[in-house]
Amino acid sequence: MSILEDCSEQRQEELQVLTSIYPEVVNLDDLFTRNELKLDIPVDLDAPRAITIASSQDQTAATAFLPSLPPLLLHISLPVLYPIQQAPQIISIHATHQWLPSIAATELRQHLERMWSPGEPVLYNWTEFIKSGEILDSLPYFQGQLSMCV
Repeated sequence: MSILEDCSEQRQEELQVLTSIYPEVVNLDDLFTRNELKLDIPVDLDAPRAITIASSQDQTAATAFLPSLPPLLLHISLPVLYPIQQAPQIISIHATHQWLPSIAATELRQHLERMWSPGEPVLYNWTEFIKSGEILDSLPYFQGQLSMCV
């Protein structure tokens, strides 16, 4: 078996597992045309957290205790040599309701990139890291209070 065939087989297995565990998270619409996929990952918190919610219309803010945060959308490209020799490439990271400022998105991107090791599929680990809320405990930006804009 060639390395390209082995990579393709491992990618297919990983996506099959990820889709079976989290069907609501995985969007494979662009996988076959551009080797891209989107993960729309909700952030579940272990306990409700205080979140400052600001209104963009009337400049008001209030604090609420929320059990989850709006989903993060990861747009990812899978190189032909992923997962054996190349890491998945993060095209973009976006959060609805602006709770992930650009500095936190940069921290998240760097953290996710460090999670990959040659020969190891990583998409499930990325999904779990975000979905479990571990993102809030692992990234320096989130050591303070969370806020979002609606």
